[in-house]
Amino acid sequence: MVLLLTLLACRDATVVSACDEDPANCVTCIDDGQCVLMGNPCLSTVYCAEQDLQLSTIDIGCTSNAEYTWPPPSSCTCQANRCAPTP
Repeated sequence: MVLLLTLLACRDATVVSACDEDPANCVTCIDDGQCVLMGNPCLSTVYCAEQDLQLSTIDIGCTSNAEYTWPPPSSCTCQANRCAPTP
């Protein structure tokens, strides 16, 4: 049981570009400060998107020990005027 809880606690979300998911999500950015992580901590992916984008994600809940850990904000930056995951 402890092993299962430990494995669940070590789940890291993968950063994906909101722009790549849907061209309608391609909002121009000027600097890294405009790019943020958005999403639902119960899902295995987190979106890198422009801070003012009205992004919709599935509205599900999960227990705190089943949530994915999000990477640091620096994993989402402005690259060629689009918010994108850092390589």
